[in-house]
Amino acid sequence: MDSDFATIRYKNQVAVISKKGGGIAQYYIEKDGEKKHFIYGYDSAESQGQNSGMGDVLSPWPGRLGDQKYNWNGSEYDVTGGVPSVDDNNNALHGYVRNLKWDVKVLEELGGGSATANVVLDEQKGYPFKLSYQIYYEMIECGLNMHVKVTNIGDKDAPFGLGHHPYFTIDCADVDDLELLIPSSTMVEFDSTKKPTGKLINVAEESKEYNFTTFKKIGDLVLDNCFTSCRPSVRERSVSGEKNYLFTSIRLKDKVVSMSQDLGKYPYIQVYTFDGSKKGHKRKAIALEPMTCCGFAFNEPDLGLINLKPGEEFDAEWGISVHSSDDGLY
Repeated sequence: MDSDFATIRYKNQVAVISKKGGGIAQYYIEKDGEKKHFIYGYDSAESQGQNSGMGDVLSPWPGRLGDQKYNWNGSEYDVTGGVPSVDDNNNALHGYVRNLKWDVKVLEELGGGSATANVVLDEQKGYPFKLSYQIYYEMIECGLNMHVKVTNIGDKDAPFGLGHHPYFTIDCADVDDLELLIPSSTMVEFDSTKKPTGKLINVAEESKEYNFTTFKKIGDLVLDNCFTSCRPSVRERSVSGEKNYLFTSIRLKDKVVSMSQDLGKYPYIQVYTFDGSKKGHKRKAIALEPMTCCGFAFNEPDLGLINLKPGEEFDAEWGISVHSSDDGLY
């Protein structure tokens, strides 16, 4: 692993954080002399740039920005020529921070099982706002937690969204062989360009093939869909209030990998079966993406767009956990 990455360890767990983009490059468990990967990732800056946003932090918008333009507080903005990635329909993909150099520091004084990743997004073409990002990565007994803070350090209201793009795997099995659990019966309807139509689909009644409210084998189903109105899997109460967490999971035999998200901050989840890969990775992993908003939210603010005011801080958590039926940690 080269200097473009930082590595944290706890017992037999290892996570690798990319300094480009601040996201998760790898997460695996060392067992019986082998690396058991649960994040389908990359090990070089070159391969990172080739692989469909693997592990990236998606902000200030996750998903697509329609025709690279949006309106905000009465003004029109155009990001054309200023974004790292554009799709075949001229939609800007996933914002700016995935292409920035983050300051990633392993906290050796805490045992080397945690790290911080920081970056400032200065004003960009079509996005004249300034945001500060921090992610605190922390290993736990059976997984990895991420605590994210984003602060508006500029002098005007900023349109803001955030997502994360981990690809999950179990034993590098094909997606077709995995079972999937999504505790949501509501899916955002997209048109052929992945733009929301304004309709929400009840998958239990209208599109049963997308109903994963109980574990079900994926098979050859193609998924690139956004779910919302999710049913909390866990409720936690503290002096600061109640938090509801969604656990979206994949299962292969006795092994389960789950992605948790704070539903109060990440009310959407995008699920993608990696069908668009052109680098030999097709359907080798599944993206489970916690998001504050749906794609196209900059064009359709009712889809979760956040108005982050000067000095205001967005604070959220998400995580990864790994279990097997016999001994807890795989």
